[in-house]
Amino acid sequence: MPVAPNKVEDSPIKGMKRFTYTCMMCGQPCEIDIPKDKAEIWLGPNPPFVQNLLPDMSASEREILISGSHGKCFDEAFKEPDETGDFDRSNYSDEDDDPYGYYEDRDETGRIERAEEMEDEG
Repeated sequence: MPVAPNKVEDSPIKGMKRFTYTCMMCGQPCEIDIPKDKAEIWLGPNPPFVQNLLPDMSASEREILISGSHGKCFDEAFKEPDETGDFDRSNYSDEDDDPYGYYEDRDETGRIERAEEMEDEG
């Protein structure tokens, strides 16, 4: 269920509604304008997935409606671990380079197994 906006009002842009939130990450105001007909659906009792309702919006714009946060703030808070010492699976190509046991391999049936599962079996 999407986060409720702080305020919904007519936008200065004709035919649009402005949704205003306080970003849960940075605490700054976060605004997005959407067409009035789509706003009514979004505010209804059973809104569809935002990507189905507003497919032309960017993921960052849709994130405002989903979580009430700036897309950039959300991405920063939930980014994949990187070279700061956190593990990033994309950097590892074989078992020897995988210090955290995330190496994946396919068994004889084609099922992908994590290294921990293979060690438990073996």
